[in-house]
Amino acid sequence: MKKLAAVLIALAALPLLAQAIAFRIVNVNAPSVNYVFNHTGSVTVTDKTSPVLGSGFVQSRIYRSEATSPAHGKYVYEYRVDLTNVAGITAPQWVSGMSVDFGGMSTLDYNRDGHAAEEVFVVTSGGLGVVGLNAVTLVAANPLHFNFSRRIFSGASPGRGESSYFFGLVSQYPPRVIHARVETSSGVQTVSVYAPSHP
Repeated sequence: MKKLAAVLIALAALPLLAQAIAFRIVNVNAPSVNYVFNHTGSVTVTDKTSPVLGSGFVQSRIYRSEATSPAHGKYVYEYRVDLTNVAGITAPQWVSGMSVDFGGMSTLDYNRDGHAAEEVFVVTSGGLGVVGLNAVTLVAANPLHFNFSRRIFSGASPGRGESSYFFGLVSQYPPRVIHARVETSSGVQTVSVYAPSHP
């Protein structure tokens, strides 16, 4: 009977699994990626931070691309998790993922290889951070989920913790401030970030 129940539960989950979408991620260099958004390679940003795990924070960044750029005047959203000043006194603290209600995103040639085939870019050189992404997924009507390539850890003392790289996406919709969810060693925490004001 228990086996039958387990099979039924698994079958019930199949429709949800079938709806999972994995988005394409590409590693990029800064400031090279900025030329996708502005012909000068320079952008003017607005930043917002929200605390996580005490003295850590999630940084969200917004700017608008030029109308004549490959991004056609759309809005750029970047995120970063910073645990540099978080100290694990008895055990390391960490962040493993983040979920944001983002809506639809644009597909662009972020690494400028001649193929507009990526939805998410990660600034792995020319910027801050040491931890990237290994998956960006959407399941049914749930928020967009960013899974880091490994856990972002606190340090033995303030100033010795880690940060993720900046990672970004593009939307046609202007920004609003929403609550996002961050998966941490202390459970899921809510943070305030910029995200598209999609329908």
